[in-house]
Amino acid sequence: MAIRFDTVPDPLAKDFGTIVRGRSFWGEVLAHSTAGDGWSLFILFRDHIVKRGRWSVHEVNLQTGVVTPHYGTENEPSHIFSLPDGRVYVPMGPIILRLNPDTGEFDEIQVPKGFYWYWRPARDGTVFLCSTDARQVLQFDPAADTFVELGQVGHGQGTMLARMWEYGDVTADGEILTPIAVDDRYLYVVTGQLPRTLWSLDLETREQCMLLCIADPDRMALAQHESACYALVHRPGGPEAYRLAGDTVEHIPSLPTREVEPVPTVAGVPRPDIPERLRMPVCDYQGTGMCEANGKSTVYYRPQGEGWKTVIIDLSDYPTYLFKMGVTRDGRLVCSTEDPYTIFVFDPRSEKPEILGPSPYYTHTYGFSELNQKIYFTGYTGSPLFEYDPGKPWNHQPARPDTHVPLPEEPEANPRLVARMPRMRRAYDVVAGSDGRLYLPCSAEMTGPLASGGGLGWHEPSTGRTGM
Repeated sequence: MAIRFDTVPDPLAKDFGTIVRGRSFWGEVLAHSTAGDGWSLFILFRDHIVKRGRWSVHEVNLQTGVVTPHYGTENEPSHIFSLPDGRVYVPMGPIILRLNPDTGEFDEIQVPKGFYWYWRPARDGTVFLCSTDARQVLQFDPAADTFVELGQVGHGQGTMLARMWEYGDVTADGEILTPIAVDDRYLYVVTGQLPRTLWSLDLETREQCMLLCIADPDRMALAQHESACYALVHRPGGPEAYRLAGDTVEHIPSLPTREVEPVPTVAGVPRPDIPERLRMPVCDYQGTGMCEANGKSTVYYRPQGEGWKTVIIDLSDYPTYLFKMGVTRDGRLVCSTEDPYTIFVFDPRSEKPEILGPSPYYTHTYGFSELNQKIYFTGYTGSPLFEYDPGKPWNHQPARPDTHVPLPEEPEANPRLVARMPRMRRAYDVVAGSDGRLYLPCSAEMTGPLASGGGLGWHEPSTGRTGM
């Protein structure tokens, strides 16, 4: 039978335009301004998968309000930090880039290959760094630009420094703990995943000693105070604190309150305030410099003794792209975008989008599902599962003055982190089952990471139970 194509109606395609613009926020730091007149806020913007240009560090001079972009490369940076020398650093695998205040360009510092570098200052002005993927320890002298390689910490326990979703812990008074600490004689590092182990490294003899060993669901992170270094272990029965002294550990009632530090000054200018960020170990996920869906970043800052001021960074020349879509029972589309990671709803009947907000913990969203009038979504990293109640406002947003943004796992968060799939690195979808559970196909166990295999995770909203 012949097929007649002249009776087929012309296809109808309608362009609804670009819903979201901008670039992904990947952290911000207060450091010495390149102009030498005081303080600047340095914000790292980047692309994740589809590269639309070189990543940039936008400098907001907090004395003048002038914005200066400093462009890096098209290769992917891991994060941004500032060392006690007041300069800005951006690690990229086998190199660390440092912003040169004289040229406004980035200079290369060759280092052993490493992915995410933790650092802690020493009393002698040097800095100790340790990479997550290789456990490689370095002592860096910023004044002389020299490194001393101290080798790997730990013995045959895999290649990954402990990541406690994500990268450390935060105490009740806001002190950020990490897997590394240093005193006058010893460096302390938490390594591994299953189990996690605390090691000490004698900086004079290079001898290593295992101090503590824990297994899931326990977590461990380290505090560095002027008086001593400490380990905080979270167990199901409650937290335990230990004082670290070389090759020994001493159980103590609780972690001491950190010492109050004076407000630093640069060129006679006290460090200004920026809105309080979420209290979490990684500053990459939330800050005042986050780019919103309109492609603009509104930075808030307050010089000492003055009121709040704002500066707008326009990144709307970067149109984002749609990554995943889901459908609600009433026929709306719930969508995620790349760079910046944003969640929005689109109603095909009204042809109007509704921006919900940035994805919590900057989750790369892979799938959506609806169950009992709630929207669930998941993705990368760590196979998180979020629950969004459409009847309440989306309250994850950039840091703003006098505005409380709850941690995603806190009860008042919307969306709220309700589960992580045990030891999984990524969830590719979430599906609602007829039994009232949500199912998540996951891959790549965190013990590697990037190990082969995976699992089918599940979460039961009615009971809060999660399993694999």
